[in-house]
Amino acid sequence: MLKKLLIGAWKQPMFRYLVSASTATLVDASIYAWLFYGVFEKKIVHLAGFAIGPHLFSITISFTVGLLTNFWLSKKIVFGESQLRTRTQLSRFLMVAGIVFVANWYMTNFMTLKLTELFTSHTPSLAFVARGTSAIIIASISFFSHKFFSFEAHKPNTT
Repeated sequence: MLKKLLIGAWKQPMFRYLVSASTATLVDASIYAWLFYGVFEKKIVHLAGFAIGPHLFSITISFTVGLLTNFWLSKKIVFGESQLRTRTQLSRFLMVAGIVFVANWYMTNFMTLKLTELFTSHTPSLAFVARGTSAIIIASISFFSHKFFSFEAHKPNTT
């Protein structure tokens, strides 16, 4: 029963996209934790004469690897029917990712402010609710942006 349910779900591109994005998020978070706590041990990183905080350095690397993981998984398991060149897909994917990142930040902040006004207290749980709600909305926007733009599938001309 469960196997049949999972096979049915796997046929849905949105489900495969959620698996892809979740896997990329896990890769991102794992690399961040490994770098921040293990490699850099929460110490300043000195690179090419610059002192970079371990958080910034770790998150830059982990976000980049997570983003590239998400691109590769999306290309291979979600939108494999796209005939666009890989470099076109990647440039479009990065453009959508940048827009979605900014939109997510603004949406989360806006919802946190509105929830704080409604409930007259700023607790971490309100920010968590705002972030979760924003993530659901952004995931849908991101999926359709990638489907119809980043990995646009050209339909054959039937005339």
